[in-house]
Amino acid sequence: MKEKEEAKELVDKYKYRIVRGVEIEQMSISLAKQCALICVDEIIKSLRHLKHSFTFDEIKYYEKVKREINKL
Repeated sequence: MKEKEEAKELVDKYKYRIVRGVEIEQMSISLAKQCALICVDEIIKSLRHLKHSFTFDEIKYYEKVKREINKL
């Protein structure tokens, strides 16, 4: 998934609360972005603890996702 798509998907997951297929609540975009950024920060923190060679590329990917979230 591209960084921009990942960013939008994460923000949308926080923005809308859906129960049984019906949207019942909508969070402000600002708050949804803050939640998504916290999520990405936690992913990055977890990746740093793994210390495998492949995690460097994943960390770079999620840093780009953070930038895309801020652009939304």
